[in-house]
Formats: sequence, C-alpha cells, structure tokens
Amino acid sequence: MGVKCKLFQIDRGDVVAEGVWLSDNPNIVVQGKKLGSGASKIEVKFVNDPKVKLWRPSNCMKTFEDALGYSIAWPTDHESRIHILLRKLFSEFSWDAFGSIIELSAHKARNIGGELTCINFDFGIGWYAEEEALADS
Repeated sequence: MGVKCKLFQIDRGDVVAEGVWLSDNPNIVVQGKKLGSGASKIEVKFVNDPKVKLWRPSNCMKTFEDALGYSIAWPTDHESRIHILLRKLFSEFSWDAFGSIIELSAHKARNIGGELTCINFDFGIGWYAEEEALADS
C-alpha cells in the first residue's frame, strides 16, 4: 500500500495533483526510464490543474491530464507525504504523546515542535493525511 501525497510546482501552496507515493528507488523504471536520484514514482489519483506539464514527459504522457491513473516520475522535493510528517513527530515525541494527540477527537495537531501547522488524520485501512502543511521538509 502506498502513501498518499500531494504534488506541487513551486511551493506547497501550488498543489497540481494528488496521488500515491510508490517508491524512490533510483533503479526502478517509470515510463521507460530509470527513476534516478531525487525523484519518486507517484501514481496520479487526482488532478487539480490538468494542463500542467509533467516533469518527465513521454511520448504518450505530456500533462497531468494524460497521467491521471498512471505512474509518473516527480521530483521528491516537490511532494509532501504523510510518512515525512510522522517521522518528524516520532523523532521529537514519544508514541504516548503522539497517541494522546490522536485520541483528542479534534484530530488536529497545531504547531507541534514548530514543525507542523496542521494535520488531519483519517483512520481507514492505513494512515494518510487529508490535509497537511510543512514548514520545512
């Protein structure tokens, strides 16, 4: 199961698509090319701006409109993933502290350690963020 992520162009406020992060293994092949370093394999699930050009276009995929439902390469520094947020939380807080935050029925943690501004959790089959914002990656 992959990790839900948001893809942005210039800054985190410019989300062009949402998808599922699958890998950052530089040796896997995406659209006929090795992924390479500094990139992630993303399955595009939702497109905010269909005319935005892909980072690595191919013969059959040039824009996010073409990529909907398919896997693409996207620069790792232009995505945000829930597991990045969780790693930052666990490095600064114990599980008990994090669990206590989750148990509050609001499901929001604000300004935790100066790292997060807002995080909403949904407890389905896996963990994923419905909405997230990071000060720094």
